Amino acid sequence: MYLRSQAVWQKKLDEAITLLKKWGTYVAESTLKIIASKEVVIMPFSDFTLPDIDSALDWVSSKAKRLKLKKLVKHQKNKVIKELEVEFRGLCIENRIYIDSNLDPVKFAKTLTHEVNHYLNRDEPLPEGDAGVYQNELRAYISEKLVYGRPITKQYLKTLAEKVSQIYKVPLPEKITFPRGKYTVSRR
Repeated sequence: MYLRSQAVWQKKLDEAITLLKKWGTYVAESTLKIIASKEVVIMPFSDFTLPDIDSALDWVSSKAKRLKLKKLVKHQKNKVIKELEVEFRGLCIENRIYIDSNLDPVKFAKTLTHEVNHYLNRDEPLPEGDAGVYQNELRAYISEKLVYGRPITKQYLKTLAEKVSQIYKVPLPEKITFPRGKYTVSRR
């Protein structure tokens, strides 16, 4: 069963890479460049390591659910992984990117771009607390839209900001602006 699911996941990754090449935007090219460089390791959730599961659990939105899953991690790792896959489409932990195996190719490609954006900005200074979460996630959501050529108008930026605020349960700032940081790798 594991080998079959690995093959299915690899096919989805290949389809996502094909889409990124087809979109051909600067953000798509940057995402492909990071993948090709092997700076990041892209894996299905089923390959989660115990230390990475522990890190991922810190991002679970419900405190009660987080505590419940932390108790299960050593004895029911697969159950915890399934719960994480329900909670997240992707996660970037250091240079390891985990992607949900249930995503269609378009969502897979956008999620991959989102997580590569987190990797690109790993050393970017962020404000503490909610403001840092907001800035980091808004930047990654913007990259998801830029990857296939979606223009980011002022109104659309506001829509994305509201979405990030709702998903991550962080307050919306008074003034909505593009977050500082990297959206692409430099051209060389």
